[in-house]
Amino acid sequence: FSGSTLWRSAQLLRQDSQCGLEDSGRHDSLVQDMLQELIIAYLIMALQVTFDRLLLEASRATVEANESKQVETTARSLLSRLCDAVLRADANFCLTEPSQGLAAVLLKEAAPNYFEGESFFDLLEVDDKARV
Repeated sequence: FSGSTLWRSAQLLRQDSQCGLEDSGRHDSLVQDMLQELIIAYLIMALQVTFDRLLLEASRATVEANESKQVETTARSLLSRLCDAVLRADANFCLTEPSQGLAAVLLKEAAPNYFEGESFFDLLEVDDKARV
């Protein structure tokens, strides 16, 4: 998009109308060029607005993710001071990270993965499973 091209086309149209020239081919060509320039300018502005909105949404998502991570870290720190074991499980109640605290509570020998990947329900006694 060139503003000077659009400006030149407008000046030529003005000269043609002032001189009373009847060259409709030149006039139509200039009008068509101006319309093309305007359409291109509009498309560029629309793309810029869309890009700005996407960038703003991505920035907000990043800030929210950072805040969420900070809240999780704070909660885990507090829980680790208050509880003997802090567990993280997925939707199927499988432990997603090792837990030395759980090994200590269950009086189990230390293992490299400390119950990572095991179902929480498999760690319960039979009587406790019925209650859960």
